[in-house]
Amino acid sequence: MPYTFQVKLVAQSTIGCPDTVIHNFHFNPVPVASFTVAATQSCAPFAVKITNNTTYASSYKWYINNQLVSTAQTPTNIILTQGNTAYNLKLVASNTFGCRADSITMGLGTYPKPVASFSVPDSVSCSGQLVLNVNNTTTGASSYTWIFGDGSPNGSGAIPVHTYTLPGTYTLQLIASNGTCPDTAKHIVKVANVPKASFAANVTNGCTILTTTFVNASVNASSYLWDFGDGTVSVLKTPTHTFSYVNAPYTIKLIAYGEFGCSDTIKVVKYITVAAPPTANFIVVPDSVIAIPNHSFQFNKITTGAGITNYNWDFGDGKTSTDSMPSHVYVDTGKYKVKLTVTNVAGCQAVRIRTVQITGIPLYLYVPNAFEPSSTKSELQTFNVRAFGLADYTLKVFNKWGQVIFQTNVLDANGIPTQGWDGMMAGAPAPQGVYVWEISAHFIDGTQWKGMKYNDGRPQSTVGIIHLIR
Repeated sequence: MPYTFQVKLVAQSTIGCPDTVIHNFHFNPVPVASFTVAATQSCAPFAVKITNNTTYASSYKWYINNQLVSTAQTPTNIILTQGNTAYNLKLVASNTFGCRADSITMGLGTYPKPVASFSVPDSVSCSGQLVLNVNNTTTGASSYTWIFGDGSPNGSGAIPVHTYTLPGTYTLQLIASNGTCPDTAKHIVKVANVPKASFAANVTNGCTILTTTFVNASVNASSYLWDFGDGTVSVLKTPTHTFSYVNAPYTIKLIAYGEFGCSDTIKVVKYITVAAPPTANFIVVPDSVIAIPNHSFQFNKITTGAGITNYNWDFGDGKTSTDSMPSHVYVDTGKYKVKLTVTNVAGCQAVRIRTVQITGIPLYLYVPNAFEPSSTKSELQTFNVRAFGLADYTLKVFNKWGQVIFQTNVLDANGIPTQGWDGMMAGAPAPQGVYVWEISAHFIDGTQWKGMKYNDGRPQSTVGIIHLIR
């Protein structure tokens, strides 16, 4: 097919003359639609497996319930999705010769199908295990198979009994059947290790400003939220935070987050304590600057703050005191830095420094070793003791027989000796020679003069020699 036939006509006249004519006749084949299916009834979704046996066709149209679904010779995409439904599968076959089309229709059907459906109200466990609680909403089923996804044997019945004992993520699967057709539903079940929040601080008590590092000892956690109790938070695992005494004490809270949003919280009330510092201050009486002969100051504390336990004074001259309001006598003129350190019951300290000053000529006493009454320089004509700030004073001069030949104790208002030996003895000039002096004296600060100091290694002495030069 197609077939071609040749028809020839030979005609003769009455006198025997022939003539011939030839024509060709074509016979085109008519399509014959034919197909079979592997099954005419199945469970939805029913994927129809077709074998096309059509002959003399070059185009094909497949219809499901009069809806065109494919133009393939052997379609593979015809799927019947509705359960418990009758379908008509129709093939219309045609060819290129324009002959009439042929068609064939076959009835198909789907069995009733259950609809598997269930929920797990508590699908996430934060306790390390999960006792399965299922709400089965399946319809049209008569049997149930539960696949738990943890390697344990399958379960049966409308409501399974099962406990997940190990942390992990599991796919819980239900296969519901009506005896002919199955349907499947799945849910994810999550079991987390139990998170446990725990922490400690490297220091919990301090003064004024306290910087603390928190050591995170939480287990089964991967993220964290800290609340430091002062309006600030942190998401670091091991944060460092600085606290002020202003809003102390502080309550610290840590939330430790594990898998699947599981969390644990720990809160330690008044965990961080920061004590307020004391305020160190004092006034100086009679004033911060005085002049000799005054050498004494009174220091009156005006420190504020509760619980002051210790006062430590450093007067700047090597002397100290622990009195709350001490007085102090300086032995010499000059400037001194007075430092007060106060400590409260929390061990917090504060410091105040003030400078005091004693003005005037420093206290001293100096004895020359020679004089010359006939000198042209007036300062060398008399044996004068040079001193300042003496409270009392006695000078004696002895001859070589130990006789006192001169004595004085006269001082002016500034403690300066005003009377010296002019070299006379018993109304006559004393002969040139060596004489012995002896001095006893006290300064206005109450200290005793300990004698002349020499650079040749001799010890200090209140007795010495004076050379009278003629």
